[in-house]
Amino acid sequence: MSTLLNQWVPLDTIYFKESGTITGFIESNLGPDGKIYIFRNPKELRDYGEHYGRLKFSEELSDKSYHKLRKKGYDLVFLYIKDNPSLHKIIKLKQKDDEQKICYNMGTCGAGPVFNDVLTSPFNNYTEYIVEDFLSQADGWNPIYLQFPTIKKHYNLFIDDFAILMADIHNSDVVYNDKFDKHVFFNSLKHECMLVDFGNSYTSDNPKDMYDEILRVHDFLSKLFPKKKEEVTSRFNKKYDFNLL
Repeated sequence: MSTLLNQWVPLDTIYFKESGTITGFIESNLGPDGKIYIFRNPKELRDYGEHYGRLKFSEELSDKSYHKLRKKGYDLVFLYIKDNPSLHKIIKLKQKDDEQKICYNMGTCGAGPVFNDVLTSPFNNYTEYIVEDFLSQADGWNPIYLQFPTIKKHYNLFIDDFAILMADIHNSDVVYNDKFDKHVFFNSLKHECMLVDFGNSYTSDNPKDMYDEILRVHDFLSKLFPKKKEEVTSRFNKKYDFNLL
């Protein structure tokens, strides 16, 4: 199995009422003989606010299971890894109707993980799960909240790649509309950034929506690099290839 960050906990090491149903559901759709993990919010992520979005949107769990998972910082995001054939898939609750289309488009243009499928929940017919490729640490992908010391030393590379990412998203008429510090993945080996979790995103052809998001980007970069506020926002603007700035 691939090396994983400790935010991924083997599902068979914890128990809640619905865990067996979820295991069977994933195996029936993605195949047997793989390893299933559940996402547990690491301390680095909890420092940036609670991240229980998929629990909050879910009616999948009993109250007892819900409170047990929330107390321990778990989220209803699952990872399925299989060696032969090699599979690395994320399974997460779909948050709104157009999320599937946005995920597909973002995966196609390289701004997000490759979209695979939508699966109907094993608990009811009104909830769906999105399946997409996992951004593996073995391939050089890591969330930026685990890379801050490195990024701050090599900020030019990160900012250039992040600006290209945001231009790709906005050129696709998508507004990301979520917190960047939780959701940006950076691959310094491939010189790429991606965003994960487009559950709050929406499509728009209104330049004001894009411009407002750029102001949020500036705020994010200024907080990430407090001693270089003007330098980093100026560099971002020069690399951002969209007719807003």
